[in-house]
Amino acid sequence: MFFFGGTGICAKSALELGRRAIYVDLNPFAYLIAKTTIVRCDVEKFVRASEIVLSNSKVRFKRNIKFESERSKFFSLRCKCGNAVEVSSVLYGRRYSKIYRGRANLSGLKRSVFRSIAARNGITHEGLVSLHPELSTQVLSWAVGWLVKNGLVQEKEFAIAARFTSPCISCRRDGTVLRGTEGWIVGGNVKPAYWHPDDRLNYDDGTRFLKRRDARRISELFTPRNLAAIASLWHDIEKIRVEGSVKNCLQLAFMATLVRSSKMCRDEGGTWPVNSYWIPRTYLVRNPYIVFRNAIDRITRMLIKQHKIRSGSPLDIMHGRSQVCLLLADSTKLALPKNSVDYVIVDPPHTDEAQFFELSLFYTSWLKRRLSFKNELIINKKQGKDVETYLRMLRNASQRVYDSLKRNGHYTMILHDTNRNFLHNCRDVVRSVGFKFLVEDLVDGYTIYTFRK
Repeated sequence: MFFFGGTGICAKSALELGRRAIYVDLNPFAYLIAKTTIVRCDVEKFVRASEIVLSNSKVRFKRNIKFESERSKFFSLRCKCGNAVEVSSVLYGRRYSKIYRGRANLSGLKRSVFRSIAARNGITHEGLVSLHPELSTQVLSWAVGWLVKNGLVQEKEFAIAARFTSPCISCRRDGTVLRGTEGWIVGGNVKPAYWHPDDRLNYDDGTRFLKRRDARRISELFTPRNLAAIASLWHDIEKIRVEGSVKNCLQLAFMATLVRSSKMCRDEGGTWPVNSYWIPRTYLVRNPYIVFRNAIDRITRMLIKQHKIRSGSPLDIMHGRSQVCLLLADSTKLALPKNSVDYVIVDPPHTDEAQFFELSLFYTSWLKRRLSFKNELIINKKQGKDVETYLRMLRNASQRVYDSLKRNGHYTMILHDTNRNFLHNCRDVVRSVGFKFLVEDLVDGYTIYTFRK
């Protein structure tokens, strides 16, 4: 049994070893990943459904009224030779100008950066980096952000360069340098024609997320063009009539598309490189349809290798009628038959570095699923959850584990922390429930405690 089951890796490992598994997690996005990667989907049905979605070559968008365009044309711009070429990605940067005309009462770092911007109006972020080699990129970005937020400096995004999906048929260039604006063939003030989430990056009480840095809403993490395209793509996925497992796989392919087509990507260094809603000063935006097709290909390869797994209820698992049970539920409140489980593994969230629920809103907002922040096991000062709260919730979950385990059953807890005092507190909380501590292992920086009932 796996509490805080995440994406289902431990459950899949148990199944590969010929064991039965019960998976539990409160996060709808994690549950979607586990469900689609564990429970078998008919690969032929998925391929047919994905071909239907991809065969719809139109992007619907709005200016003042609804328009539609061929996808390749919607993401095409002029090559240097004048030929229209479809784009696979566009690189954007930031440019800064002084807008405060009075005497700025600044000191230290802020004063130094402000003077650099004032002396070279229109300087790019890369220009600032070269002028301040003594500062880390993070510190420099913080200083610039403060100056922008306080109305001393204006920040503008501009297009640097574009890469083509294939070399230009006329001049064989594989990309082009852009002069501030993209120059799309289908230009104008493009807006989404269909529903898209625009959730604020806040908790239910309006308090801003702990890990919110460069955006206030989900929509701000995309360019208007990409937001229109992914809203159109989501509309096509949602309207297709297929069985649940196929729809889940299409949704997963879409989720895999979101980050890679957002502003949260660097030209080098992968996607979403920081555990925060953060837009790099120089960021790369990809053509979402190309990203989606690649995601479809990856999921197809996964489905080909999938084994047929029987899923059912917890009772089906206990009576051997099913191999896996997947539950979207709160591990601290789950009630299972007493003395019914042989082994429980829990992998609770990082204590504070990775705020999984916050970051999952990026995905669950498309699913129209609300996140139960109050029930998340996490340390988060903005939610009023301190170490004592974490330990209390961990104790509640461990009590559920104790009740469900058979006599002499084992309980393994994987912790992602380096503070020894905190780790010992977690160990002692589990012991207080009635467990006997057996062994501590250190694996790849993780501390793993094993207990016996």
